[in-house]
Amino acid sequence: MGGHCLSFCSDQWTFLNYFRPVLAYGYGGVEIFLFLSGIGIALSLSKSPTFMNFIIRRVSRILPAYWIILTFFYLLINGSFRDYFGDFLTLSYWYPLMIGTTGRGNATFWYVSAAFAFYLLSVPLFPILKKYPRTITSLILLIGISLFYLGIIWCQDTLGRIHLFLARIPIYFSGLYVGSKITDIRFNTFTICLISLLSYLILGIGSRVLGGRVITSYGFNFVLLYFIAPGLIIALASLFR
Repeated sequence: MGGHCLSFCSDQWTFLNYFRPVLAYGYGGVEIFLFLSGIGIALSLSKSPTFMNFIIRRVSRILPAYWIILTFFYLLINGSFRDYFGDFLTLSYWYPLMIGTTGRGNATFWYVSAAFAFYLLSVPLFPILKKYPRTITSLILLIGISLFYLGIIWCQDTLGRIHLFLARIPIYFSGLYVGSKITDIRFNTFTICLISLLSYLILGIGSRVLGGRVITSYGFNFVLLYFIAPGLIIALASLFR
C-alpha cells in the first residue's frame, strides 16, 4: 500500500518521501505473497489430489471474495458489463494473448488471473519438479527471467501488460520448490537467507544513493526482488515459530 501511495500520492503526501528507500520497492509484496502461494500449492499437491478437487478448492477459497469486491468495484466506477464479465471469469487480462488484439488487457485485477494460471501450470509441473527439483527449478528461473525481459522489449504493445505475469514466474516456482522441500529436515535454508540479505542490501543502498528511487523500472531490481522474498519469509517464519 505504501509503494502504491508513493507512486500516486507523493505530491500530496510529501511525508512519504522520507520513506522512499523502503517504499520504492513496495511492490515486492507481490513477490512475497506469490512465494507463499507456491509453498501452499506444493503442500496441497503433495497430498496427490485429483485435478478437479484441486481446482474446486482453489475456486472456493478465492473467487467468492473476489467476485464480491469485483462487483462493488464495477458499481462504483459504473463500468461496462462486458468488462465485468471478463474479469468475473478472470479472462480479461489475457484478451490480447487469447484473441490477438493489439493493446492492453485489463490489468486492474491481473493478480487473480495470474494466480490461477500458476495453479493450472503447477499440476503437470509439480511431479517433474519433485523428481528433478534443482534442475527444473533452475530451468524455470532462467526461462522466467528471459521471458520477462523479452516481454518488456517486444510484447508490451501487442500483448498488453503480460510482463506483470512473466515477471512473477521465477518467484512463484521458487515457492513451489521450497514447498516441496519444506518437510525435509535436511533442507538447508541458511544460504537462501544470506542471498536474500545481500540482495536487499544492494537494493537498499542503491535506492538510497539514487535519492530513494528504484534502480530502474523493470531492470536489475526485479531480479534482486526474486531473491529477497524467500530468505525474508523463511527468517520471519523461524522468528514467529
